[in-house]
Amino acid sequence: HAENIVNSTQAQKIIQISRNITMNLFTIKNTTGGERFTPGDKVTMQCSVSGCPAPDVLTVTDDTNKKIITKPATSYIAYEITNVQCSDMGTYYCRPELWDGRNNEEKVDLKILQYLNL
Repeated sequence: HAENIVNSTQAQKIIQISRNITMNLFTIKNTTGGERFTPGDKVTMQCSVSGCPAPDVLTVTDDTNKKIITKPATSYIAYEITNVQCSDMGTYYCRPELWDGRNNEEKVDLKILQYLNL
């Protein structure tokens, strides 16, 4: 039998659960490891996330918010463009889907260099 300061034998305990999500940088590279792209290059975008518990899903989207790739969140996601063209230019986002509604994201800008034939 226990009593608190208001002479009650009931106790209340509040447990707060929070996620500690860490997103590593969303990187973008071409096949030579550089960050300059010309039409025809192979481009790889990589994103990783860690947390306890881990997010349910990792998604890569473009700047129109179109889902490009969605995977169950293991911890790593990669998106590859094998023959990059000017139409692929834009901002790409890596977003984990979190149960508590928080928004975390990393972004990269894909810019394509064009050479004029004179």
